[in-house]
Amino acid sequence: DKSDKKMTITERGNMVLRDLGIESEAGSKDLLEVIDWLGKNLDSNANDFPSLKTIFTQLVNEKTPQEGDCKKIKAVEQRVRRTIFQAMVNIASMGIVDCTNPKFDDYASRYFDLAEVYALMRTLEKDEKPQISNSHINSKKFIRTLYIESYK
Repeated sequence: DKSDKKMTITERGNMVLRDLGIESEAGSKDLLEVIDWLGKNLDSNANDFPSLKTIFTQLVNEKTPQEGDCKKIKAVEQRVRRTIFQAMVNIASMGIVDCTNPKFDDYASRYFDLAEVYALMRTLEKDEKPQISNSHINSKKFIRTLYIESYK
């Protein structure tokens, strides 16, 4: 029986990414690697949460030990940022359809800056294409929340 088996941090993280509609995005694999790395290197309350630069540098260096390839680190950072933005767009869309949806209610405020989600909702309601450059993406808040939720 599968329900008896304890889920791994990446399995729980993947469930959240699925809920946010970003499971198949390019950066979702990076996000799962980040929370897996955090699970091995942090305590459960995410005290002393490292900078994103530290996390991405460590991940890249573990994969390719030729010290700090800046382009690879930047690429991971950008994939993660775009993936988080896509999750925010998906949540904003969910909020437009039904702002009483428990998933919208839960994810919008815990994973994102609520003001940014509402700004995206207004953009989408005007039938405009949301631009990543017009949005503040708090990657650290998203990753920290994803880690804490997946670590439970």
